[in-house]
Parts: sequence; structure tokens; C-alpha cells
Amino acid sequence: QIAELHYRLQQYADASWAYQEAMQVDPHRLEPYHRLGRLLNEQARWEASRVWLEHAATLPPPMHGLNMESWVSAWGISFELAIARWWTGDRPGADRLFAAVLQRDDVPQRFKDACERNLALAKPSS
Repeated sequence: QIAELHYRLQQYADASWAYQEAMQVDPHRLEPYHRLGRLLNEQARWEASRVWLEHAATLPPPMHGLNMESWVSAWGISFELAIARWWTGDRPGADRLFAAVLQRDDVPQRFKDACERNLALAKPSS
């Protein structure tokens, strides 16, 4: 929550450190990884974002019942990771993730629209 306050106040360096501290407190919670990845993507630091999100993608959902935002593990990590992969040159990997997010019924329309726009960029123009 402290990291989110820093983020909303546009104190991005402090937010970044606070997200990393949250990961150390409970390395099984995926929300700090997601938030840090989102922050780094917004700052065009896609390589760094990809490192954190690739790691998060290997983690299982929390087993202790503290899955505050289930959408983060369901599709949030995949969405942000797709963006990082796209910008770091892994278009096939990004497209697979965007397509997987589109297959879900629980994704808000604005995120589906973003996935569709990115997938359309990969299609050759006629």
C-alpha cells in the first residue's frame, strides 16, 4: 500500500523500492511484481520490467489465501509481460500472451482492446 501511495504521488523511485520491499516481505504475493512491471513499462524500461515479470510468471498463485487481487495472477502478469516482450523484440511471445488474455472471460474490455490493437500490429498490411 505504501508503494501504491508513492506511485499515485508520482514518486516513482520510492514506489519501485517499496514494491521490491513488499516482494521481500512476501515473495509469493504477485501484486508487487505486477505493479513494478507496470511502472517500469510506463517508464519505457521494458527490459527491467521483463526481468521482474518473467520471474513472476514462474511463481504459483499464493497458497496462503492472501490472493487479494486474483486478476493479477489470472491475467494481469501476462498482460504486462506481453507489453515488455513486445518492446524487447519478442513479438511471437508477446502475441501468444495477448491472445491468451483475449481468451479469458474476466478481462475488462479496455484490456481486451489493447490486446487486439497490439495483435493487429503484427499482421502484415494488405
